[in-house]
Amino acid sequence: MTGPRSSPHNGATPLRQDDLDAAGLMVHIQRGDAEAFDRLLSLYWRGAHSYAEHLLGDRESAHDVVQEAFIRLWQRRAVWKPSGPVRVWIFRTVRNLCISEHRRAMVRARWAAAQADLETSAGRTPLRDVEDAELARAMDQAIKHLSPRRREVFTLFHIEELSYREISDILAIRPQTVANYLQAALADLRIALRAFFPALSGPRSEGQAMRSDGRGRSREG
Repeated sequence: MTGPRSSPHNGATPLRQDDLDAAGLMVHIQRGDAEAFDRLLSLYWRGAHSYAEHLLGDRESAHDVVQEAFIRLWQRRAVWKPSGPVRVWIFRTVRNLCISEHRRAMVRARWAAAQADLETSAGRTPLRDVEDAELARAMDQAIKHLSPRRREVFTLFHIEELSYREISDILAIRPQTVANYLQAALADLRIALRAFFPALSGPRSEGQAMRSDGRGRSREG
């Protein structure tokens, strides 16, 4: 016979046994214990993967998302602060990653549709194909040459379409610091791509740079 379940009248819900086990494992994981991390992965992988597959409808994508969630947990083990069960953090991270994957899929679909419309209306030429390929390569290289933190902020903002607040929560930095990294990244990209866009070489005020969001999201200080 099981014991009485917790209710609003008899106190907070007690931690599940796996949550207690995970809390103990996190103590060792924070010290770099890879074996403890493997045990934590075994504890939550199946449930997290099932959840991600339900959200994405694709087993392979779900595997990638859950793997990324556990990678982030390992990378941030040294600054881990227990504010609740590890299980909750993992599932919240998986959910956020699934939302980002949906956004990327929508962006890819819109881009493909726009490109199809352009090719239908304007037609493609060998010169245009070469120019587009050169620009794409230059853009990829320019992003790769950003400093790690600037590249991460640029990717989260412009590719993942996260807000300043969301990025600051993920990276554990202030929203204004996010704005500073993003502004610096855009300045670096303007220099790297000036051969393709001569107008980017012109002077630009700080206020103009801060208003270059393009999606109308408020800038948080």
